[in-house]
Amino acid sequence: MILGRIWKAFAAQMNKIANFFWTADPIAQLQYEDDKAVEQMKEGREGLEQYRVLVERVTRQVAGDQQHVASLEARIKAHLTPSRFLYQGS
Repeated sequence: MILGRIWKAFAAQMNKIANFFWTADPIAQLQYEDDKAVEQMKEGREGLEQYRVLVERVTRQVAGDQQHVASLEARIKAHLTPSRFLYQGS
């Protein structure tokens, strides 16, 4: 309990020191925020590239499935033509 309070007090003092130096150099703060924004944009661009690849893969699958459906429909129509059901009697 006492150690926890001591630790919190120490952490608070270190935070005060860090805040003092952080606000003392606004150029460094802006540079840090700029670097952080550039990193976020890079991650976003990578995410968009991955999403685009996924969309292209699904689009190719849909096109292949549509061709397969068209092929199956053509086979069904060929099997159901009236000429196949004509009775060839004796």
